Parts: sequence; C-alpha cells; structure tokens
Amino acid sequence: MDMQMNSMGVETTMISRVGDDENGKNILSFLNDQELTTDLIQIT
Repeated sequence: MDMQMNSMGVETTMISRVGDDENGKNILSFLNDQELTTDLIQIT
C-alpha cells in the first residue's frame, strides 16, 4: 500500500521493525530504492 500511495505522490511513512541481519538489510535497501521513508523502522 505504501508503495502505491508513494507512486501517486502521497508522502508515506512505514513504522516497523526488521532484524539486524542480511534479510533486514535487504528489506531496508528495497524500501529505500522505492523512495519510501524508513526513519521509523527499528533494527533489532
């Protein structure tokens, strides 16, 4: 949903938590590539 809204020019923010591992880094990288704000995603 965030990616669809962002593509229509609506500013979105995702609030979540990802692991401090390769999968978590891949998720953050993907979201950044999609130009989504990741400031509120915690790395645990």
